[in-house]
Amino acid sequence: MNMSEKNQSGPLAQVFVIEDHVLVREGFVALINREPDLTVCAEADSPKLALQMLSTMEPDLIVMDLMLQGGDGLQLIKEVRTMFGKLPILVVTMQDESIYAERALRAGATGYIMKENATEIFLEAIRQVLGGEIYLSRKMQGRLITKVIGGKKDLEASPVTSLTDRELHVFQLIGAGMPTREIAGKLDISSKTVESHRENIKNKLGYSSGPVLVREAMKWVDSQQ
Repeated sequence: MNMSEKNQSGPLAQVFVIEDHVLVREGFVALINREPDLTVCAEADSPKLALQMLSTMEPDLIVMDLMLQGGDGLQLIKEVRTMFGKLPILVVTMQDESIYAERALRAGATGYIMKENATEIFLEAIRQVLGGEIYLSRKMQGRLITKVIGGKKDLEASPVTSLTDRELHVFQLIGAGMPTREIAGKLDISSKTVESHRENIKNKLGYSSGPVLVREAMKWVDSQQ
């Protein structure tokens, strides 16, 4: 669709959608393209493709999931922030905000919403992030304010929050049923490094054995669906 056909009053905000579920991505694209001030300039389904495309374009905003095929969404956010400065990034994901939202903000995201709430607040979040503000749910704002001002630990936080970003990703892949070698290939690290992460995860979460780690990881992944 030609820009002039959509909006005669000025340039449209260019949105880059990074999402590996085709139906979800098509839904986001349709919602964005219906707006008179927004347009989708590109789509990608993996971090590798996203970075390749970003090298030849200048979007005003990235809308992205955290769990993408062939890569780690948190790592992609960090790379985008390093390579493209203050480009706004809105995360739209199924991953629990109590575990991932703060990590995403630390990585460089400027907004975080969960897909279950996206229908109601998706466009509002896009415009707020485009306006230079951070977008979080009221519940998440309250938790972060309490943590920062009160200096208190989040008593509702899952033990999983003690894991590093990479350990959390490995934990999630274990829960998805991936063996060590497959995890190593997906993350482009050695099997020995994956085993080291597994050991650290067991120690941090107090799991007594590898089978317990796998069982608990699978239960956790199921709870995130």
